[in-house]
Amino acid sequence: MRIAFFIFLSISFLGFSQKWKPEYDTCRAKFNRGDIEAATIWLENFLPTYKKQIDKDTLLYFEMVHLLGRCFMKQGFEADAETQFKEEIDFFVTNPKDVQKSTYASSLLYMGYLYFNKREYLKAEPYFREVLQLRATNGTLRKSQEIAILHNLATIANSDRNYPRADSIYNQVLLLKKKYYGEKSIETAKTHQTIGVLYTKMGLYPQAEESLWVNCMACRPAMRNSSK
Repeated sequence: MRIAFFIFLSISFLGFSQKWKPEYDTCRAKFNRGDIEAATIWLENFLPTYKKQIDKDTLLYFEMVHLLGRCFMKQGFEADAETQFKEEIDFFVTNPKDVQKSTYASSLLYMGYLYFNKREYLKAEPYFREVLQLRATNGTLRKSQEIAILHNLATIANSDRNYPRADSIYNQVLLLKKKYYGEKSIETAKTHQTIGVLYTKMGLYPQAEESLWVNCMACRPAMRNSSK
């Protein structure tokens, strides 16, 4: 009797899995095309059912949880997005062996941005720091992402009036921009300007003047080109 019941469950699950995988592929395709509402509807209907499956693929389940969080985020449903990202983060905190294979780092990053955009900087900072460490360790940290996260951490320190710390991090950003974009790029100039304003707050006027001058010199060619 038990064997028959087990076989019934296995067959039921097999049919279930064969049915939903193409539908999930379609859901992801819709998300990538910008049909966020359709992707959201499918995920919201499917996830509660899949979560109850005994033999579900846990990594795939949390991949879908993550995708639903991104759907909510794109639609401005920040509280719902936060719930999804937290569910994934909480699982992988207690199951660290699977972190490298998951979308965990992306959920950390999105949580950081959710709080940063609400100016809840104390909540945002640990997420940014953890994703920096995690992606630097596994080699998946993109240059643009590293620069953006460091800039946000510097902004947090600046808002907290921890100017020496902000100075240190902004200068890390400056070095990275010089390396990737060049000494005279507009991106590098923007950070010179930010550092110049920071030095003004710190009362370091000669250093502020130097940074702002470098910014002006870098911007002049771009201004000439835009006026043609």
